[in-house]
Amino acid sequence: MARYHIGTQPKGGRVATDIDRWIEAVEALDEQEIERELEDLQREARRLTSEIHKRQDALEVKRRWARQRESGEGAALRETMPYTHNPFVTSQTPTLPLDGNGSAAAAPKSRREAVLALLGEKPDHAWKLAEMRAAMVQRGWLAADDSAAHALGVVVSKMARSGEIARPQTGYYQLLPANGRAAP
Repeated sequence: MARYHIGTQPKGGRVATDIDRWIEAVEALDEQEIERELEDLQREARRLTSEIHKRQDALEVKRRWARQRESGEGAALRETMPYTHNPFVTSQTPTLPLDGNGSAAAAPKSRREAVLALLGEKPDHAWKLAEMRAAMVQRGWLAADDSAAHALGVVVSKMARSGEIARPQTGYYQLLPANGRAAP
């Protein structure tokens, strides 16, 4: 390879620069191949994110169960514990019953049912969304990740817009009063 010194030019009258080589490399790229590779990488990232959430949720269930066992409640709960399927855990996993009374209770079948069950525990209480999320995670009704938190926010917002629950002020939710209408 010929080396050029400052002030000298090759036969063509122009010094090849790093920018010239970079431009040539960019022009040689196959756009469709890059898009395919990008789609593959994004698909792999979604798969890995899903696997990470599964492992986080499995670890959370295991730790919750260990806390229950250490407190002496685990043995008493073993026979009465309902088994429900958590979509974030790869196998049938016991859902720890923490319904406020410490007794076994079946987990709600949907986030909507979970919201109604939770709000029904304290009908006159206006719950913050974060408070609802923490209570649902504690009961094993909701995964403790950002995706589940977002999904809960969407469900609660839709329920408030459709008139199923009241939104007495921004960020707070409760059951509708006995007359079935939200307060103005």
